[in-house]
Amino acid sequence: MLLVSDKSAVAVRALVGLARAGGEREAVAIAEVARRADLSLTQLEQLFVQLKRGGLLRSQRGVGGGYLLTRSIGQISLLDVVEAVDGPLGADTDAIFNGPRDALRGALARRTLEEVVREEDAAGAPMYWI
Repeated sequence: MLLVSDKSAVAVRALVGLARAGGEREAVAIAEVARRADLSLTQLEQLFVQLKRGGLLRSQRGVGGGYLLTRSIGQISLLDVVEAVDGPLGADTDAIFNGPRDALRGALARRTLEEVVREEDAAGAPMYWI
């Protein structure tokens, strides 16, 4: 399919919330990420399993445990997030859609979480479009 799901947009919100809570440097409790990203804890737990499987997060147990990003926000593209949550973008599309699929993949690959954070800061409010 050649669509980006709402689940992917929520995953971007969650990772931005994690980054803002310090998740590039130290483990952050999932409840703190849920609060910052204004998401339900149940929804976030399900997403974090997928994001961890996709190689974008790692977990740390014990006191001070939580989740950390595996790379800096400048190295995580929106395509990384989309494919961790929804699987390979456009993998099942007909060959006649190769051009649009490749254009969408390229646009998402060029846009990073760091850009989303920077744009939010400039706007003074969260912006979660992809």
